[in-house]
Amino acid sequence: MFHVQDVLMGFGACVRRHLAFLARDERGATAVEYGLLLAGVGLLILVAVFELGDELDSMFTHVRTTFTEANSGS
Repeated sequence: MFHVQDVLMGFGACVRRHLAFLARDERGATAVEYGLLLAGVGLLILVAVFELGDELDSMFTHVRTTFTEANSGS
């Protein structure tokens, strides 16, 4: 005979087993740590680009101008 209470108790035990497994599983924690590390590196790159962008632009403009003047003089 089919008893709803037995099915619910079995389902509850199954859910408890899976939750216990997920609580012990640390694979996702490593992925989250790597994600946070990559986000931090990306943020540092963005800050460096925005802070040094004008200086780098002027440096490359100077180099381009110097090469252009050197080539036109030959």
